[in-house]
Amino acid sequence: MKVSQLPGLAELQSMFDYDPATGLLTWKAKKRGRQIGEAGGIRRIGKQTYRYVKIDYRSYGAHRLVWKIVTGEDPVGWIDHQDNNGLNNRWSNLRSASSAQNNHNRRLSTRNTSGVKGVSWDALHKSWRVVVMVNYKNHFLGYFPNVEDATRVAYVERERLHGEFARYI
Repeated sequence: MKVSQLPGLAELQSMFDYDPATGLLTWKAKKRGRQIGEAGGIRRIGKQTYRYVKIDYRSYGAHRLVWKIVTGEDPVGWIDHQDNNGLNNRWSNLRSASSAQNNHNRRLSTRNTSGVKGVSWDALHKSWRVVVMVNYKNHFLGYFPNVEDATRVAYVERERLHGEFARYI
């Protein structure tokens, strides 16, 4: 994914106010027909929704602008929304992440039938199969007679392998 370099910090600070408690990024002044108020619009990317802001005909993720406004630095890599809500740009909800870490924190797939990430029914073995992905490689953890045992193993391994980015459902 190619990411545009963000405008300078001074320019962003002159254009926006940011409230870390609410996550709202607002325009400071009306310019070229835009309204004073919350900056940007909502864009759907895949199944996720984010707020994007146009500056000089270029579109930027509001979460990336927030990162630069708060830290003074362009984000390196990804900005992960801990609660998986791409519209929640509260500072306490944002963290820097690698692509793999960001994927560890993904929501449960709509195709999942067990209700737990990495746990699926294996009809051939007539048991629950557990697989956890790490560094884009699947790690098979075994077959289990019931979903509770499979869930326990998946939770423990996700916690161990994914740390603070572990998401189970």
